[in-house]
Amino acid sequence: MRIFNGLTLGAGLLATIVTAPSHAEDAAKVAAIVKGLDNPFFQTMQKGIEEQGKASGVNVSVQAAANMGDATGQADRLTAMAMQDFDCYLVNPISVSNLVQALVPVAHKKKPIVNIDSTIDAEQAKAAGFAVSTYIGTDNVAAGALAGEEMLKLVPKGGKVALIAGIVGDVGSNARIKGFKQAVEGKLEVVVMVSA
Repeated sequence: MRIFNGLTLGAGLLATIVTAPSHAEDAAKVAAIVKGLDNPFFQTMQKGIEEQGKASGVNVSVQAAANMGDATGQADRLTAMAMQDFDCYLVNPISVSNLVQALVPVAHKKKPIVNIDSTIDAEQAKAAGFAVSTYIGTDNVAAGALAGEEMLKLVPKGGKVALIAGIVGDVGSNARIKGFKQAVEGKLEVVVMVSA
């Protein structure tokens, strides 16, 4: 529940970035592009964005990648949204780079870019001529460390563990793995890690 509340809070922050006028026909318009809805986490993210938009009087249009591996399709959806007249763009990229080029026209319009959950690479964004307005997300290294600390309670010292990571190249997953390994270093043996 904490993650959902954080995403709702993030959408609330978005609503403060785009001031909603008092008349519905003049309401701010927000474009949101999220990862694939084949994952329940991102279904919840979509729901939180839509609910907060409604509560804040902001018109929100949410698009999603076809699935968690559809980096090109996600970029294409954002490219189409960038051609429309939105006041703010909320992005949850599949990789650190797949939405960079699609955000160039958004930056040229000087519209706020709110990056949630999975980060856009700041150096690639800078090279493309823009910066993310704000980032809302989890400290994934700390989250991984918490998981490692919990595992230490469940497995005896010197025990062997296997790690199942997210999709290859996912920044959040890599950070959680890093935090986990830091927490269990010298206490548990990581014998194998696979991506799923």
